[in-house]
Amino acid sequence: MQLLVSGRTVRESTSAPALEGTTMQKPKLLKAIVERQNKHGRDQGQTVFEYLGIIVIIVLIIGAIVGSGLAAAIANAITQALADITAN
Repeated sequence: MQLLVSGRTVRESTSAPALEGTTMQKPKLLKAIVERQNKHGRDQGQTVFEYLGIIVIIVLIIGAIVGSGLAAAIANAITQALADITAN
């Protein structure tokens, strides 16, 4: 495959399948392109279970903060800081 870059023809280092051919060859071409892209070390993405695990951890952290009374202490500190700022 050749590319035109800044008026010069540049050849790719890997050979690409020909774009010409019968209708049956086009799905093979698409499959070859997708497989080649996947082989280049691209991130495959997160699975649903990994996202679920992150959500569970966040819920546990929020539950621990609320259950321990730390949330009330944080709210009181913020309220006091705002009162100090507005008083001056």
